[in-house]
Amino acid sequence: MPASLSRLCHEGDLEGVGCHLAGGGDVNRRAGNHRATSLMVAARRGHNSILALLLQHPGLEVDLADDQGQTALHYSCSGGNTAGLALLLAHPGLSSIDARDDKMETALMMAVKQGQLGCVELLLQVPGVELNTRDRCSQSLASVARRKGVGMWRLVQREQEKRT
Repeated sequence: MPASLSRLCHEGDLEGVGCHLAGGGDVNRRAGNHRATSLMVAARRGHNSILALLLQHPGLEVDLADDQGQTALHYSCSGGNTAGLALLLAHPGLSSIDARDDKMETALMMAVKQGQLGCVELLLQVPGVELNTRDRCSQSLASVARRKGVGMWRLVQREQEKRT
């Protein structure tokens, strides 16, 4: 039995992914415990060549969320995959920059909580990214950043000051 697209993405099998897609594989199929797409798997695992290939597929729905409400942006941030995040942000079909998961966290909030400074820097460059966000415990982005250290807090604070 051939490997699933999700498994190929997990393993980093670029050639296998290409063959699977060429054979008509469903690029948006969800699999695993959280019903993640292959795009999400590649984003978290840092398989950016695969991520780039998937992003070129004409049938790709880049804004899909898993069963916890997380998008490929969340997955990229949780894995600290700054290069993958840049690929996702450059996709013309992306409209989920401020999508919230079931914890009410945007990808930016997740990146701050996990101390992924490179991802935070990149997301703060996106025009209109929501800075006045709060998670389900009503924690603001600035308060979470403050707990992550002075560097993270200054980065978020500076961007908030620019926008006021």
